[in-house]
Amino acid sequence: MQCYKCGVELSEKDFCTACGADVARYKKIIYTSNRLYNQGLEKAKVRDLTGAINDLRQSLKFNKLNTQARNLLGLIYYELGDVVEALTEWVISKNYQDSKNLATDYIGMMQANQASLEVINQAIVKYNQTLNYCHQNSLDMAKIQVKKVIKLNPKFYKGHLLLTLLYLHDQEYNKALKEVEICRKIDTGNLIANRYYKEISEALGLDDNKPAKKVQQTAPVDDYWLNQGPPLAALPEPGNSSILSTIVYILLGLVVGLAIGWFLLGPIRVRMNKAGVEEEMAQVRDQLSAKSAELEELTQTNDSLNAEINNLNALVAEYEQGAGTNEAVNNLMYAAIEYSKGEARDPMVIADYIGKIDPEYVMNEASEAYVSLYNTVKGTVGNTVATNYYNTGMEAYRNADYPTAIENLNNAIFYDPSNSEALYALAVCYVENGDVVKAKECFTQVIALFPDTERAAKAQNYIDSLGDI
Repeated sequence: MQCYKCGVELSEKDFCTACGADVARYKKIIYTSNRLYNQGLEKAKVRDLTGAINDLRQSLKFNKLNTQARNLLGLIYYELGDVVEALTEWVISKNYQDSKNLATDYIGMMQANQASLEVINQAIVKYNQTLNYCHQNSLDMAKIQVKKVIKLNPKFYKGHLLLTLLYLHDQEYNKALKEVEICRKIDTGNLIANRYYKEISEALGLDDNKPAKKVQQTAPVDDYWLNQGPPLAALPEPGNSSILSTIVYILLGLVVGLAIGWFLLGPIRVRMNKAGVEEEMAQVRDQLSAKSAELEELTQTNDSLNAEINNLNALVAEYEQGAGTNEAVNNLMYAAIEYSKGEARDPMVIADYIGKIDPEYVMNEASEAYVSLYNTVKGTVGNTVATNYYNTGMEAYRNADYPTAIENLNNAIFYDPSNSEALYALAVCYVENGDVVKAKECFTQVIALFPDTERAAKAQNYIDSLGDI
């Protein structure tokens, strides 16, 4: 352990022997971080991945420079199929420790397999589409889509959990049990998977806490046939046996045996036939469900295309009639009216009107007077509005609400292009939201607009880690 102030190796003393800095509390922090890392490592060995993630995150809160904990956290995310989360942790780890770091090898292996990255990217896109289907209550479409996700990325833990939930919703408990058992094999400590398993067990009667059903003891086969079955043929008296009677007894025994076998195997044969019929019916139902889902998807696509055509026709009609120009003038006029209120004006109201004006119109078609008024009104409220949008966007980012964060951070940059923090956070949000192309564009802008800065270096590292995705 090295001194945080001068870098000299610390002794057992509570102060640094080189610079005299008090390191007692610093040692406790480092020891706590290492203890939590060891706990996380032990839980990971027994596949309690959720518990391991919690311990490793706590370890990094105490010491963000603990690259061993960060690398292990990335490996656990990778095992759960969260490749973006894993890459994020490894890139941060590499930034903190550039040499002799396993994260460099992990990132290199990921970048070397471009085909695998493409498959993972497709899985992320399809999973996001699955969530959209769920929000639209198109559960059949969601089920089909999440199966495709799991096929592309069999380790994707969130996909297995979502498919389990969809099966539970449709009361397909046997299929749900199969999926949740896969989840529990991957991560034994996940509370959601264990809760699903308990619900499925109760539905199927597999709950270990319930008393076992008593099985009625049946009489032995021999006693049953002696008491209730067909009478046994009388044995011949000694001395009266013959070949003919022996043959008769053998044939009679065969007939009786066949009758007994037919009687005993009858229920089994009926159950097998019934199971075969039910399996065929289940397959037919699945095929019908898939066809219905495909038909619904095609219908939705057709409706969406028709809606887009109608919108485009309406826009063309508006443009031909000059409605677009009038709307831009009206919005700027309302913004100017609010601006003229002085101290009583509301900057966000002005921003709302300014946001409705097409920048292309301002740049290419508007008059000089229009542009001058537009820039004056926008510039007056720019700092206040940019700050509000930035704070709202960062709050959404901290809450993992990436679409809201992206919208607000874009607005913040629109009013304050010099805000390097907003541009860098926007790029990270795009990474978290699965839009790698947009993320690389934003990281490139950070490098171009703010060269020779720490954020530019981090942006370049992000671009290198993302590769040719």
